[in-house]
Amino acid sequence: MITYHENDIGRQLATDAHSGTSMVPEKRAQSVLTEYTSHMQAVATEFEQWVTDENREAMEEDLEAYRAGYARRERAVLVAQSRIMSTMIAGGSNFPVARMQKRNNTADKRVSEFLEWERKTLNRLRNKYDPKRIARAPISSDDTDAVSKLQAKIDEAERLQELMKVANKVVRKKKLTDAEKVAGLVELGLSQAVAYKLLEPDFAGRAGFPSYRLTNNNANIRRMKQRITQLERQAQDTTTEAEIGEVKVIDNVEENRVQIIFPDKPNAEIRAKLKSNGFHWAPNWNGRPWQRKR
Repeated sequence: MITYHENDIGRQLATDAHSGTSMVPEKRAQSVLTEYTSHMQAVATEFEQWVTDENREAMEEDLEAYRAGYARRERAVLVAQSRIMSTMIAGGSNFPVARMQKRNNTADKRVSEFLEWERKTLNRLRNKYDPKRIARAPISSDDTDAVSKLQAKIDEAERLQELMKVANKVVRKKKLTDAEKVAGLVELGLSQAVAYKLLEPDFAGRAGFPSYRLTNNNANIRRMKQRITQLERQAQDTTTEAEIGEVKVIDNVEENRVQIIFPDKPNAEIRAKLKSNGFHWAPNWNGRPWQRKR
């Protein structure tokens, strides 16, 4: 999934990065290179479990972009670290404390930027390829397939609801042995591990799927159906504009935004109220409005 090598970082750069702060810079360099290759292998192993014929090409491109971005930022950290000297190596005489502190701060900033980029990028890619995350992802009204995606989630939730009901009937049949109950649950499509788990009583002595799971799932089904009704109703809406004094308010259906256009920059109190209600300034939009989703 990822083609990587120690040369992506460079042994000489990794050594130089620790020459001014370590008695064994070569050893520290090897640790950097080993950590890089181990990380790339771990990422490749994680994403391989989600690869399909349909997403393989896109995933390989995304992971290559991640590798290149990771290596570039790793090198930037090492360059910043290579400019640092410690008194242990350089000696205390005429040591430029202020200058080294400034360089330390720069290196720390590069590390923080690197770690934040890594976290955000991997999280974005996991959201894109992990089937469990995809299933849990909220569906935006901006999505042209929002209704069909919601309906698919409703269908799946309804199948789960029916499965839990039937499974509970099997679990509670007094005439069946535990082995027969497990066989019946497996026949429904559950794994043996889940089947045996369902036979274990909870703190109140109740076996099977707990009632709160059915209640919550049913409530989720109702919520998604209400959302579809809302989206279908919104599809009938048209863009409208209103003026309140010198302020223009636009209910922009096409862009799925409520937009407020002020004649001048609003004062700090109004800006704070706008932000607290989810609005943000959009200087690149026509009219430079404050806006939020409808």
